[in-house]
Order: sequence, then structure tokens, then C-alpha cells
Amino acid sequence: MKLLGELPLVSADDTSAFVATCEKKYTGGFSKTADDDHADILHSFYSLCWFSLIEDQSRALRRLDPALATCEGGNRTHAIEGGGGEGGAEA
Repeated sequence: MKLLGELPLVSADDTSAFVATCEKKYTGGFSKTADDDHADILHSFYSLCWFSLIEDQSRALRRLDPALATCEGGNRTHAIEGGGGEGGAEA
């Protein structure tokens, strides 16, 4: 919705309240529903994205670029120094 510029159509308070019920405080992560006993990586990712997109100040999350699903302002490329590529280990 943020990508389309329509995030105000979603009730941030209601959605955040639901997502918070799915949080697994002792084991970490988020589940699909509050009744699920175990968190899963997909719903944990979606939940963290939600809190980032609404800029929830109670969580220390960087802003998310909704088009790329990456953190804004972060390094998108990483160089490996001293290994691989040209001048790497000889056979």
C-alpha cells in the first residue's frame, strides 16, 4: 500500500495490534496467527516490514524501501577484500 501511496487506507493501529498478538516474545519472531505456537521466517519478515513501513518508533528499525524490500540508505553492495577475483589464490 505504501508503494501505491495508499498506506493511509490501512488502519495502522488495528494492524499493529494484530501483528503484536502474533509476536513470540520468548522464542522470537512472528507467526501467521496468534494461535500458532511457532514463529516462521515469512511472517516474521512481513511483520518487521510492516513496523518499518509505518515507522513505528517503539521498535529500532531502519526505514524500508517498499519497491526493493531493502533498508533505505544501507550499503547495497559489499566488496570482499583480499580474496577471490583477480589476484586471488593460485592453483
